[in-house]
Amino acid sequence: MRIEAWLEYFNNACKISNKDNDWKMLNISKYLKGSALTHYVNSCLNISNFDDLCNILIENFLKPNIVNLSDFSQHQLRNNLDEYFHQKLNCGRQLGLSPQLILEGLTDGMPTNIKQLMTINPPTSPTEWLKVATRLMKTQAAKPEPSKGNQAAYPFPLGRAGIAAPPSFTYPNQQKTNKSLIDGD
Repeated sequence: MRIEAWLEYFNNACKISNKDNDWKMLNISKYLKGSALTHYVNSCLNISNFDDLCNILIENFLKPNIVNLSDFSQHQLRNNLDEYFHQKLNCGRQLGLSPQLILEGLTDGMPTNIKQLMTINPPTSPTEWLKVATRLMKTQAAKPEPSKGNQAAYPFPLGRAGIAAPPSFTYPNQQKTNKSLIDGD
């Protein structure tokens, strides 16, 4: 239940029972739970009347988190996959995006190679998305760095122009060496 609706319900119940604002201030702690109760206890010294309490509760539990679509679409994975996942998921939910759009947004913020792999068979739930992304990130991290080709074995580009195999190489069923084949002998 939203805090505004709860406060309205509480006020109406107090009116029906002929309870005044002083009674509300003395007894509201019996009806608050969780973070609302914690916030009330922590704010007691700053609250002078019931209207102040209502304003403080509404301000703290309904203050708008200014999130816009560009925040969601521009959020990219940096280092921590779990942190990225939770931040972007919460941002998408605050914007009221459909689950499918949130999943697409999560995928769009990934590195290109992971993004391409995830679009082949896209996950259908946030939990599945996180499992697939974690597995792909681990796979990518485990791959050895690509070498610079076989430059240690072939320090020059391979091709016919000016490159001959070692002279001892011979073709089966032939007695000509590679050198003589290249030279046209």
